[in-house]
Amino acid sequence: ISVKDALVGINQLIDEDADKGKEPPPVNAEPMTRQFLRTFSTANELKRDQLQKFLKGSITTPEEFVQRGWCEEKNKVFTRIDPLAFAREWSGRHRRRLTSDLDQALVLIGACFDGSGINASDTLNNENFRPHVALRSLLEWLSRNGPEQSTRSAALRAVSIYRVWHASQAPQPAQASLFDDDGEYEE
Repeated sequence: ISVKDALVGINQLIDEDADKGKEPPPVNAEPMTRQFLRTFSTANELKRDQLQKFLKGSITTPEEFVQRGWCEEKNKVFTRIDPLAFAREWSGRHRRRLTSDLDQALVLIGACFDGSGINASDTLNNENFRPHVALRSLLEWLSRNGPEQSTRSAALRAVSIYRVWHASQAPQPAQASLFDDDGEYEE
């Protein structure tokens, strides 16, 4: 963990005491993901000065969110990226680079929008895709705290698809053998 991520995490722990009543982002999410979700909460957009005030003292800048592709700035207003647009941007790209927990969640949620034309199972079944440990909890959190009903509904679909996929990944019980590795009978 980098020093910056550690500082972001420490600041988040301090700030969470002030956010009583709000559901905090999953604790196993990456520090920058937690910062982004705490900052935007259920809002779809924030004015530049409001965002800068919120991030003051956190060593995080709005530009870091933009660089990650999680929001965009236009006319001094930061708007969350549409998960469908995010997923379409990832369409056809190598899944090995899809490592950020929020990136993975946005791709799966975007694929679950009605008429997306993207199959979420294709991403999950891609041999190069490695789901982040926080992916399921992020999908669940976004199904309750997404900025719009369409995002919450798509996140709920993504949770269902992820659960089915995850259950299929469980190790299958091995059939016991009467013979050991040498082919000899065991007693």
